[in-house]
Amino acid sequence: MPNGAQQRDLERGEMLVAEFTDRFGDAHRALAEHAALPLVLTPELVNYLHGEFLRRELPHYEATADLLLSELCREISYEQYAMDRDARAYLLARMQERGDDAVQAVASKLLGYVGYLARAYERQELKNQQWAAMVYLDEARDAAVEELVERINHCLLAGESAGSAITTSRSELTRLARLVEEFAPQLQPPLRFAGPQQQLYRCACGGCAGFLALVPCALSLFSSSLGSGAA
Repeated sequence: MPNGAQQRDLERGEMLVAEFTDRFGDAHRALAEHAALPLVLTPELVNYLHGEFLRRELPHYEATADLLLSELCREISYEQYAMDRDARAYLLARMQERGDDAVQAVASKLLGYVGYLARAYERQELKNQQWAAMVYLDEARDAAVEELVERINHCLLAGESAGSAITTSRSELTRLARLVEEFAPQLQPPLRFAGPQQQLYRCACGGCAGFLALVPCALSLFSSSLGSGAA
């Protein structure tokens, strides 16, 4: 059950999607739903999803430009776009309400496309795309959680062991917090998180600001837990 803030975000997302649908029609809305899962969109990727899922319902590729240049998306770099966060959450929630098959089909296609994306994305951006697909696949979700935990642990250790590295670790933890917050609905229950990781996870789900407020404490807690384990 969404809390008050989450409900307001979903309502804002619903409004944006309704305005987009009123302007372009239901077939365009279907394209937006399929394009909601990737964290970063390119014209090539949207065309790929269009061709795989909606060629018959939406025969004209102009729909890609209609989506990427609409209020649902913003350009983050040359020919790279991010969907509005509230609209993305709303579209994914509606797809899941109709059943997991549609989301899992897109996730499977996205994972298959990742090798091709390697030519266009930096390594970390590629990993983000992989995680975005993996959390929607039952057979891959545990692996995504383990990788996220491992990455969080690495940042905590780096920040604790080298004072000069804490700024870098904090920046990376900020990025991870945003990802965990994005993936939170698919990562419940977080069975693989314990101790400081559990606290980090809960704060990330509550928002990036809360997550960052806990980082100094988590560094200390994580260091203490390591010391206790070694004793």
